[in-house]
Amino acid sequence: MERGVKITLITVVMLTTLIGISGCLVEDVPKKADTEKISIKQIEKNVEVPFKIGQKFEYEVKGYTSDGDIVSQGKEIYSVKEIKRINSNDCYVINLKVDITIIKPSDYSLDYEEVYYYDKNTGNLKRVNFSNQIFLGKKAELEAMDTSKMFASWMLTLTDDFNYKEDGVYKKIKVIERETVNERECFKVEVETINRRMHIWVDVEKRIIVKEKKFLNNIYERNLISGI
Repeated sequence: MERGVKITLITVVMLTTLIGISGCLVEDVPKKADTEKISIKQIEKNVEVPFKIGQKFEYEVKGYTSDGDIVSQGKEIYSVKEIKRINSNDCYVINLKVDITIIKPSDYSLDYEEVYYYDKNTGNLKRVNFSNQIFLGKKAELEAMDTSKMFASWMLTLTDDFNYKEDGVYKKIKVIERETVNERECFKVEVETINRRMHIWVDVEKRIIVKEKKFLNNIYERNLISGI
């Protein structure tokens, strides 16, 4: 009888130990939510940075209300000027000229220039010159989101099942489907950031924006009319 009790106690101890070890192993497995919080810059790119010196891309831009009333219209022209070294990185220097007429609430024109510096190898935005100010690194990315740009490094990572989430600047980047726009095959991408929601059509081959629609107080749309 005493021997049977000892065997039972040993069995209980062994089972308790195994359960404890199993619990530790389960806790060590990364949860899916954790993997979704990695930096988007850590995701492997599947194409090269698309620019060449001398390229020029022209967009038609307009803003309108939910009723279809035009509130602004104009053009944006991006020119790939040169390769310049910024903080030990070779960067494409892209000049943006903006010419937009604001129709409502009052009639006036916006005419200004910006300069973007994209890492030649990674596509990461290293610097933005805007309104006599210089933004570097993360500040450059934040500033670019609030102004205009035709390209972002995450576009180099897109696939048909791309679905990215994090708690930083980008809340969501998801490829919805493929769609042909202006005779170009595009990824239709749903993007949510800390302050806006938009749909972006990204050229599958060239990885630049072919069409963009932002949903703010009004709806703002950009369409590529020349450059590819």
